[in-house]
Amino acid sequence: MFVSKSASANGDSTGCQNKGSNYHSWSCTMTVALRSKHKLHFINGSLHPPSYEDYDSIAWDR
Repeated sequence: MFVSKSASANGDSTGCQNKGSNYHSWSCTMTVALRSKHKLHFINGSLHPPSYEDYDSIAWDR
């Protein structure tokens, strides 16, 4: 799994901003956007970090 520099939290490629009253719409938009980029598992808890004995754990911590 990899998060590139272009996938930073500063970039909003959806054009949709959460203002409280539009949470449901914003949440659906973000879910679709993250799923289309194969990044949803990074935030929904379905991707578990590797064990510390695993070589990939160093990359995970970055």
